[in-house]
Amino acid sequence: ADRVADALAARIKPGEPAAPAAAAAVPAPVAAPEPSVVERVQALEREKQRLEKALATAMDPMVAKLMLDGKLSNEKRMATVMFADLVSFTTAAEVRPPESMIEEVDMLFSSMEPVLKRFRGHLDKYMGDALMAEFGAPYAARNHALMAALAGVRMQDRMAEWQFPWKLRIGIATGPLVVGLIGSGSRKNYTAIGDKVNLASRLQQLSPPGGILVDEEVYKAINRWFRTRRVRVGLSPDEERNLEARLALLEEAMVQAPTAKMLAEAADVCSELGDLQQALAYHRRALELDPS
Repeated sequence: ADRVADALAARIKPGEPAAPAAAAAVPAPVAAPEPSVVERVQALEREKQRLEKALATAMDPMVAKLMLDGKLSNEKRMATVMFADLVSFTTAAEVRPPESMIEEVDMLFSSMEPVLKRFRGHLDKYMGDALMAEFGAPYAARNHALMAALAGVRMQDRMAEWQFPWKLRIGIATGPLVVGLIGSGSRKNYTAIGDKVNLASRLQQLSPPGGILVDEEVYKAINRWFRTRRVRVGLSPDEERNLEARLALLEEAMVQAPTAKMLAEAADVCSELGDLQQALAYHRRALELDPS
């Protein structure tokens, strides 16, 4: 045993490290488990919510959701379109600080968005000091014309309640529209095109400040619930206001003691305003009181 130990010691020179022992076996890395179906679905849902949140800053949140769900299509359908515009805003913007103008417009439009949402309107776009919205697209609504009219009245009420220093003009038209994602290959917007879009825009331009003009189809859909009258294009705002004031005085007087002369005059005023149906009704009442 001593000889063996001496032999081993002789083989190891002073200052040299001993030979390493045999390397221990290293276990192979364990592969990460594949995510379960539930985990993959949850990850996709989180990504979808992230995209919805990003798209909601550039378009209607409902449109963003329908688009991601694959439920948004280009189609032709019956719907109602609204245009609303601030009167004389552009002129005022030229002389006032831009910061204050933008702040006021942001506040105004922020107050209008909940109104559109309440009546299921789709905010299509802002166009400077104007906006465009559709009712009945992309989500269907059988009474879209009525919803648009209710939204328009509420918007005008809100302008008065919040005492904005502007007047709003609104035009509404209903009929067949082509709706869908329209634009270039790199940028699209869910919007509507068609003759009724052009008509609503024209009605908005003709509307008196603080008023709402609707086309014949909207009138037929809402006249049971709204007090409306036909208007004659061509009257100046001052002429129209004077005629309306005169008619209001006549109607107030006729509540107390109507006469054939008052009714005939009211009929003439209605004719000048373009409301021939109401003019005919006044003429009939005048003949009942005085057949001669």
